[in-house]
Amino acid sequence: MSATEPGLHVHRQAGADRQLEAGLPPRGGEIETLRRCWRSLGVRRLALEWELGGPTRLRPGLAGELRSALGPALRLMGAHEAFAAVHGAEGVPAFWFVGWDCPEGPVTTVRAEARCLGALARAWPELAAALGRLRLTAVGGGLVGTRHLRLRWLPEGREDLGFGPAVPEPELGQRGGACLVEAMAPLCVRSRGRILREPPPPEVLVRSAGERLRQLCERWGEEGDLPAVVGRAVREARQARFSWARLHVAGGNRRSSRTDQEQRLVGVRGVMAYEGMSPLAMDLLILGAELGVGKDTAFGCGTIRVFRATG
Repeated sequence: MSATEPGLHVHRQAGADRQLEAGLPPRGGEIETLRRCWRSLGVRRLALEWELGGPTRLRPGLAGELRSALGPALRLMGAHEAFAAVHGAEGVPAFWFVGWDCPEGPVTTVRAEARCLGALARAWPELAAALGRLRLTAVGGGLVGTRHLRLRWLPEGREDLGFGPAVPEPELGQRGGACLVEAMAPLCVRSRGRILREPPPPEVLVRSAGERLRQLCERWGEEGDLPAVVGRAVREARQARFSWARLHVAGGNRRSSRTDQEQRLVGVRGVMAYEGMSPLAMDLLILGAELGVGKDTAFGCGTIRVFRATG
């Protein structure tokens, strides 16, 4: 989810660089490419609420826990197309849960959001049925099943098990400048062969957002001139500047429902401030707020919010 905070001021250090291209919106061709890519994906947002037949105890990240439960439900149904879109798809799923933090203690109600792409329209009935049959680890051992699933399509909040409408296009083509980026879950961004445990440089953050969009469009939508547009945005982001951050390293484990092996997920959480972001670089971050940024987005990592500085 992206946001603009009226009156937000980001502290500027002495000698701040001039804003790229005087803060003007990017050339029309680049903006149209981003809009075409976004439309080709047909992004849907869902709010999900499971009422369970008994208590479960969840652990961060929530999205990974739910994903691990969805795989067996799809396999039991023989939902091969939906399973391939969620767990196969060359590592780029068309459906993923969003969320990291879990309630403390045992719960009988679980809430989460998810993203679903238009390519899943045909397989949606099977996927919706599997979502209503999730079984999570029960307190004391064993599994606890779903008693009732409430599914709402966002942003309207309409309750409907049918395939919901695509969300509106994010507001693109605005001015560049200063911004805050809040990592709501571990941000797993790689640079020079390692996952960063410090604020990513602006060009690395923009590159990660652009690569996520490119992978989704290559597999599920229309890529077109996107690689060239991302390349330009990354070059422009090299002229932007990191200002300050309040971060901590966070992580968790996720267990594969197929191999039963655990994988460690780690990244940074908190707020980062940048100055001099070009309009095009800012647009990629806005799209990253909708689609995720960096590695392990399918397991709940990489959820960000973007606040443009105004005034």
